[in-house]
Amino acid sequence: MSVHSYKHCAVFRVARYMLSGLRSVILIRKSGLFDAKFYRNSNPSLGLMHRWPLTHYLLLGWLHPLNPSPLFDTWSYLHQNKDIHARGTNPLAHYLRQGRLEGRDPHPLFATAWYLENYPEVTQSGINPVLDFLRDGYRKGRNPCPEFDMAYYCSRYPDVRDSGENSLVHYLTLGWTERRNPNSWFNTGYYLDSNPDIQTLGLNPLCHYVVCGALEGRPPNDAVLGADSFKDSVTNVQGIKNSIASYATSFLQDNWRDEFDDIRAALAHCGSETLKKTISQETVMVFPEFESICVSIIIPVYNKISYTINCLDSILRCIGELSFEVIVVDDGSTDNTLDCLSLIPNIRVVAAGKNKGFISACNAGARHAHGEYLCFLNNDTLVTPTWLEQLVDTIRIYPACGAVGAKLVYPEGTLQEAGSMLWRDGATRGYGREDDPFKPEYCYLREVAYCSAACLLVRTDLFERLGGYDTLFEPSYYEDVDLCMRLWQLGCKVVYQPASTVIHLEFSSSSTDKAVDLMKMNKTRFQERWFRQLRFLPEHAAANILTARDIRKGKTVLFADDRIPTASTGPDSSRAYKILRYLAGSGHLVTVFPLSDPTPYQPDLRNLQQMGVEVFHSPYAELDTFLHDRAGYYSAVLTTRTLAATAYLQKIRTAWPATAVVYDAEALPTSHQALPTDATPPI
Repeated sequence: MSVHSYKHCAVFRVARYMLSGLRSVILIRKSGLFDAKFYRNSNPSLGLMHRWPLTHYLLLGWLHPLNPSPLFDTWSYLHQNKDIHARGTNPLAHYLRQGRLEGRDPHPLFATAWYLENYPEVTQSGINPVLDFLRDGYRKGRNPCPEFDMAYYCSRYPDVRDSGENSLVHYLTLGWTERRNPNSWFNTGYYLDSNPDIQTLGLNPLCHYVVCGALEGRPPNDAVLGADSFKDSVTNVQGIKNSIASYATSFLQDNWRDEFDDIRAALAHCGSETLKKTISQETVMVFPEFESICVSIIIPVYNKISYTINCLDSILRCIGELSFEVIVVDDGSTDNTLDCLSLIPNIRVVAAGKNKGFISACNAGARHAHGEYLCFLNNDTLVTPTWLEQLVDTIRIYPACGAVGAKLVYPEGTLQEAGSMLWRDGATRGYGREDDPFKPEYCYLREVAYCSAACLLVRTDLFERLGGYDTLFEPSYYEDVDLCMRLWQLGCKVVYQPASTVIHLEFSSSSTDKAVDLMKMNKTRFQERWFRQLRFLPEHAAANILTARDIRKGKTVLFADDRIPTASTGPDSSRAYKILRYLAGSGHLVTVFPLSDPTPYQPDLRNLQQMGVEVFHSPYAELDTFLHDRAGYYSAVLTTRTLAATAYLQKIRTAWPATAVVYDAEALPTSHQALPTDATPPI
C-alpha cells in the first residue's frame, strides 16, 4: 500500500484531524459538555470508534448531527446559526469559544438570555450559564427556560427528586418516553397521541413544540383544543419540513454510514483477514426469512454503497407484518458494493456483471423474484413506517389497481412528487414538487397518470404479462411512464397512496448533460409510441394542473359545509359523510372545505382521504385563497347544513357566479326555511 493511498484512508484522517484539532479536544474535555457515556449510549452503532467517542464527535458526529450531551443539541445549534455550518466549524467548540459569549442557545430547552435575566447572580459570576445549570443551578431549582418547570417536575415525580438527578436531563433522556409532563400546561402523552408524526419520528415532544409546534398551532394539551386555536395559528412550513428532515437525518447521518463505509473499505484494503472477519461480525443488519413471499423489494444499484446501506437500514427498521424479500441488483458497480452486500445476511444479491442501466437491473431483479407483488425502490431512498403495508393494502383493496406509488419527499422536507402528471406533449412533472407535503391536495388517494419508479409497487403477474420495463427506453427515463400507460391499456389503474411516505435523495449517477440528452431522446420515443393516447390529455399549461393531477373522469364537486363531516357525530354529519362516500365511490372528484370549523377529527379525516376525497383543514383552510385558486374548476357546490354556512355560501356564490349550488333537502330542518333565489333545487 503506497503512502499516497494510506493518506486517503479513513483511519489516517482520524489521526490527522486529532492533531489539527488538539485545541478543540482540550477545550471540550475541560468544558463538561461532552458526556462520553451519554454519547455511546445514544449512538450504539459507533462500531470501531466506540473507544474514542470524542474523536468520533469531532471528526464525524457533529456533521450528522449527533449530540455530545443532553444539553447541547447539535442540529438545533447549526440550524439556528447557519454561518457556523458554512464555515465548517465544530458547533460545540464554537459555542464554548464564542457562542456562549454572544448569548447563543445550546439547546431548545435552554434559553441563555432568559436564564441570565432571571438569575443575575450567574451573570455576576461569569460562569457559562449552561454549566452553571448542570453543576449547581438545577439543585437550586433554577429553570433552564420558561417551558420547563423544575419545581413542578420534582413535585410531580418524587422518584426523580429523591434520586438527585437533574430533572431536565431526566426528561430529555427518559422522562418524555415515559410520558412525564415538564410543566403544568404541557401534556406529553396528549401531544404524542395527537401528533403521531412526532411519535413515529422519535422527536422529543416539548422540544418540537418549542421549535415549531406552537407556531403550527398544535395544542399542548386537550384544554386548548378547538377551532379558535387553529384559526389563530400561524403555519410554519419550515417547522413541518424539519420533522421530515429530522427523520431523514436519523438514517443518513445518525449512524454516519458514509464514513463507516470509508473506514471499512480502508481497513479491508489493507489486506487483514482478521479485520475483515471483525467487520463481518459487527454487521447489525439481519433481514428476516419467510417461507412464502408477499412482496419482492427490488433495489437496483450502481456504486454509492453508502446510500444502499442507508436504504437497507431504513427497510429493516420499518418492518411490519408483511412477508418480503430484498433483491439487490448490482449493475456492474466498480466500488466495494458487492463486498459490503455479502456481509448482510438474508438479502439476495444479483450481480449483473455489466452496467446496463436501471431498466435492465429492474428486469433482472424481477426474474429472480418470488413475491406476489414487485416493489421497485431506488437505493437513494429512505422508507418510513408502514410504507409497504400502505402500498399493498391499496392494491388489494382496489382490484382494478395495477400499480401504486408512494408520496416522495426530499430530505429537507419538501415534496418531490404526490403522483405525477402527464401532458399532451409527452412532458411529465411530479405533482407538488418542492411544496409543503402536508397540504390537503397532496394527502388524498387518487388515480394518476403515473407514479415514479423510485418507489412503485406492481402486481407481479401484470409485470410479467407486459414483459417488464421496455428496453426501448434503456438505460433509463420514461420507462415508468411507459409501464403505467401499458397498464392503462390493460384496463388497470395507477393509484397514488399518500399514506406511504418515502424520502428520496434523488442523486443521479449520470452527468447532467447526459441525463438531459437521455430524457429528450426517450421523450421522443414515448411520443411516437403513444401519440394517439396523448391527444386526450390536458395541454401542457399551469392552468391545467388541477385537471392533470387526477385522471378520474367524474364530476368535480365541492362539498362546502360548516365543518368536516364525521361518521358518528350527529345525524347531519353522519349523513354528509355517507354522501361523500357515495360520491367518491361513484368516481366523482370531491373536495371538502369546512367553512367555519376547519378542525379535523383525525380518524375520519384519514378515512375520507383514503376514499379519494380531498379535505381542506386547519391550518390550510383559507377560503379567499381557495376561491381564487379553484375558480372555474368545480361543476357544482353541495351543502347539507344550510343555516350554519349561509354567510360563507354567499361568498362562494359571489366568487363563482356560474357554479351551481346544490342543497340537500334532507338537511333542511323546517319547511319554512327558504332557499336562495339563485339556488339549484335540492336533491
